[in-house]
Amino acid sequence: MGAALPAARAHPEHSRFLGWESCGGAQLESFECRHCENRCQVNGIRVKVRTVHFGDIRELFSQCDHSPQAVWRPFPELFAERGWLLESLTKGPPSKEGHGLGLLRASLNLEYLPFWTAFLRALGYEAVISGRGSAVVMREHSCGLANEVCLPVKRAAAQAQALLAKGDVEQAFVPAMLECPSPGDGGQCATCLYTRELPNMLLALGKGDSGDAGLQDHIVGAQFVMGPGFLGLVEPALALA
Repeated sequence: MGAALPAARAHPEHSRFLGWESCGGAQLESFECRHCENRCQVNGIRVKVRTVHFGDIRELFSQCDHSPQAVWRPFPELFAERGWLLESLTKGPPSKEGHGLGLLRASLNLEYLPFWTAFLRALGYEAVISGRGSAVVMREHSCGLANEVCLPVKRAAAQAQALLAKGDVEQAFVPAMLECPSPGDGGQCATCLYTRELPNMLLALGKGDSGDAGLQDHIVGAQFVMGPGFLGLVEPALALA
């Protein structure tokens, strides 16, 4: 009603309203957007020649609904470019003398994925990156964490269970990031509580309703402090031997 009243006062010469009868022939579609790590479940409703999207957090599709002509920009799609860079930096020759160790593609670990890949390779391990935390992975591997835990942490737990269930690795390396480099404005450099306690939460998981095995014997974790030009190991609990 609130939107209808200003529209009526404007007295438009031509209305874009297609009529109530047009809803009978509406076509529905649903797909997973792969332009960034959000993996939004996008829904679209097509009525005659017009399509309206909703559910995309970045409004990548819903914005195009109002702009029928493509808008040129002098730079690539940045989220897709970042994803491509992460993929290229984490691919490399496997270790000849080491064995595989899993890495989760989730939470703050995703931001430092190239670093941890190089870190494990320097120790003689082949870094095996987990699959993406899609809705299917979340559904098939119930993480068993508390409801108040955020989605990135739940996604990390589901990825760990899926990676170990696949059988490519026997253990997953889950670093606890206590502090990260300051962005330069002198602000806080401490990380989220869930990010710091992610390894401990995974170690506490037992056998869930989905049949996934407990993670106690499969998670290797240590606490780190990241700084400009250095990496500090706070707790010497890194048992990779």
